[in-house]
Amino acid sequence: MPLRDKIETWLRGEEFDHLDDLVSLGAAAVPDLLDLAQRSPDEMTRARALEVLGRIRDRRAVPILTGALQTGSSLERLTAARALAEVTGGEAVGVLTGLLGDPDPSMVKVAVRSLAEVGDTAALAALERVSGEPALVSLRDETLAAIQGIRSRIG
Repeated sequence: MPLRDKIETWLRGEEFDHLDDLVSLGAAAVPDLLDLAQRSPDEMTRARALEVLGRIRDRRAVPILTGALQTGSSLERLTAARALAEVTGGEAVGVLTGLLGDPDPSMVKVAVRSLAEVGDTAALAALERVSGEPALVSLRDETLAAIQGIRSRIG
């Protein structure tokens, strides 16, 4: 079976360990994953391709991930935000802090979690603003934990 067919079959599969198999393919899978993340007619296939691209941490995925953040479905946007943080680390802070103002509370939650994982002090001011937002009271504890985690990393 050609690699492209195997990748597409694994992305459409029900078993998530296939995603681990795709990650283990590394850079060899990236061109097909990039194409599927953009062109697959199936939303779940596109989202899973974005997830695997994030886990592979190949910088060729950055334009696709940022594009999905702007024009993707809700699922694709959420997946792309996490993946972008995985691929670029601290470089994603500007994009992720911008997502803290997103109208979708799920996106804000993913941005908070991703910023906590990145752990860059550049995110502190934006996270502090979010922690005080009355409309985002449901995220207050998670936001405060993210702030505390970042501060603990810097001493």
